[in-house]
Amino acid sequence: MATHTSGTWAIQYSDQLIDILSLQGETEFLQDVHAFIIHAGFRPIAATVTDDPSETTPEDEANANLIAAAPDLLAAVELALFAVTKDADTNNGKVDRHAVAEAMRAAIAKAKGE
Repeated sequence: MATHTSGTWAIQYSDQLIDILSLQGETEFLQDVHAFIIHAGFRPIAATVTDDPSETTPEDEANANLIAAAPDLLAAVELALFAVTKDADTNNGKVDRHAVAEAMRAAIAKAKGE
C-alpha cells in the first residue's frame, strides 16, 4: 500500500500567476491562476483554484486548510481508533485520553484554518 507524503503539510498563497494543467473532457490546457498551494517542505502536494483565475475565494482557502490537515486528521483518527479498540489493552490500558483529545482538537483546528 502506498503512503502519503510525510512531513507537515502547509499552505502558501501564490500571489503570482501560476500555470495549472486543466483537464476538461479530453482537452488539456494551461491556465494562469492565483492559488493556495499545499506543500510538504519544498514538494507541492495540491493547489486550490477558482473558476475565476483572477482571484481566490474564502472557500478556496477553506479547501486548502482541509487538504493540508489531512495527515493530522489521519493521525488523530488512528490514535482515537487505537484508544477505543482492544488494541489499547496491549498497552496495559494506558491510553492517554487527553493526548488523544488534544490530537483530535489540533487536527480539527488545522482543518478549519484556526
